[in-house]
Amino acid sequence: MKKTLFKRPQVLVPLIAVVLIVVTIAAVFIILSLRPKDSGLVKVAWEYFDGTVLDLGEWKGKLSGGIKYYNATLDDIDAFLDYLRGSELYDEKLEFKNSKSPFSTVIYIPVEGKLFYVRVMNNVVMISSLDTVYNDVEYVSKNVCRFMYSPVDTYGTHFQNPETKKYDSPGRWNADVTLDDIKYLYSFIDEDMYLIEDDCIYVRSYAKLADETSWALISIEKTGYSLKIYENEDGEVMVDVIYPNGTKDSK
Repeated sequence: MKKTLFKRPQVLVPLIAVVLIVVTIAAVFIILSLRPKDSGLVKVAWEYFDGTVLDLGEWKGKLSGGIKYYNATLDDIDAFLDYLRGSELYDEKLEFKNSKSPFSTVIYIPVEGKLFYVRVMNNVVMISSLDTVYNDVEYVSKNVCRFMYSPVDTYGTHFQNPETKKYDSPGRWNADVTLDDIKYLYSFIDEDMYLIEDDCIYVRSYAKLADETSWALISIEKTGYSLKIYENEDGEVMVDVIYPNGTKDSK
């Protein structure tokens, strides 16, 4: 007598389910393994408005981001500073201390006629280039406003008058520097952007003309002299804003 062979559905269904689960897990594992892994590295770099870039490589850390400034916390700040000080971009005469700020170290870096600064506080690195001098309210016309940017970021300590929206008094350059230090610093930029006269430095700025509504950039132009840099009686380097009706603006 022949035996009748048959498969029991109740055995096949669990088996197929197990196979599908195994295949799904394998597929998920493969997909995850192919995804780019977070290396924990952040790129330490900043770009001037004309496209000039200061690139200091990739370092372990966390990027905080920012529009006006680069800001990141690095795991090994000592290794980063050793690298920076050993690079061909570094000039020891452009490194300063800052006894009146948490950002205790200030290093200016010249790149292709442009100046960037690197400020360090504990493990935090901040980088920028241009200094926002002021929003030139006297220049505002129909749908146009002008923002002023100094070619060297002073990180100044002057304060804006809330009523006039102007800097009515000069501010201290936010680093332990002398006027001779600043003269040397400015020697790295376009000589057309500054004038040394009567032991003062008069500085032009870049003006970005923007549409008041859309904030779209219209043009970038050089201004008259918009900053006056000098030493006060206490030997501190001061930065004063010159507005369009200032005595040096027409030069």
